[in-house]
Amino acid sequence: MNHIEANDTNQIKSIINSAANTALTVLHFNGVTAMAEKAFNNVMSLTNIKDFDLLWRLDNITVTYKVNGVSEILVKPIYSIGTSLNGLYTTMEFSEDVKNGKIPVSDIDTELRKVIELPLIHKRIVYILLDGLAAAFYLKFHHGSFESIVIVFCAAMIGETVRYKLQSMSVPGNRIMFLSGITSAGITGIILHFGFGTVDIDTLIASIIYLVPGLRMINGFIDLTSLKYTFIGSQRLLNAMYLLLILAVVLLVAFTITLI
Repeated sequence: MNHIEANDTNQIKSIINSAANTALTVLHFNGVTAMAEKAFNNVMSLTNIKDFDLLWRLDNITVTYKVNGVSEILVKPIYSIGTSLNGLYTTMEFSEDVKNGKIPVSDIDTELRKVIELPLIHKRIVYILLDGLAAAFYLKFHHGSFESIVIVFCAAMIGETVRYKLQSMSVPGNRIMFLSGITSAGITGIILHFGFGTVDIDTLIASIIYLVPGLRMINGFIDLTSLKYTFIGSQRLLNAMYLLLILAVVLLVAFTITLI
C-alpha cells in the first residue's frame, strides 16, 4: 500500500478530514469510541503521519497533527446520534477497505456518503411496530390488563412516529426525548383519565420504554472502564442520566393527568 507523502499538504488534510468523518459516522451509529478510533486509524494509515492526537467529546472530536512541521487542528462536531448496527458494521468494513487499498483516495468521501445514506434494512413501519410490541410485552410481564396493553401499544407507536419525524428535522436529542415521551405518556395518561385501562405507573412506564437510552449507557460504561476514553465515557453516562431525568419529568406530568 502506497502512503501519501507528507509534502502533499492538501491531500494529507483531505485524508485526515475523511478519517475524522469516518470516526464521526461510527459515533453517529452509536458505536463505542474504540471502534471510532480504529476506523480513524484505518483511514489515517494511508498517510505516513504517526504523530497526531485525538480528543473525544460527546459533541465533537478534535484532531491535532503536524504537516511539514506546521501544527494543525481539526474540530468536527457530532450533530446527531442514532442506532444502526448495519450502518456501524458497514462503516467499519468501509474503513478496512480504505486501509487495504480497495477504495481509491479520490473516492473515499463519495463512498462514505453512500454508507451514511444507507437505507434501513426494514421499512420504518416495522421499527414503529416493534416499539409498540416492546411496550405491550413490558406491560404484559408486569401483569397489565388487556385494555392497558392495547393503550400502550398504540401510544408507543404514535410516540415513535413523532420521534422519527423530529429526527428527520434534525431536532436536538433532548427535545426529541421530551416531545416523543410526552406524546406517548400524555396519550396514555389522558385515556387512563377517562376510565379506560388501569391507572398504574407501570402502564405509563411501558408507553415510553422505547425511549430508555440503554445503548448509550452501555457504551458510556464501556468507554469509562476502558481507562482510555474516560472523559467521553463520563459524558455519555451523564447524558444518559439527563435523558432519564427528562423521562421522569414526562412520567410525572402524565401521572398528574391521570389524577386530575
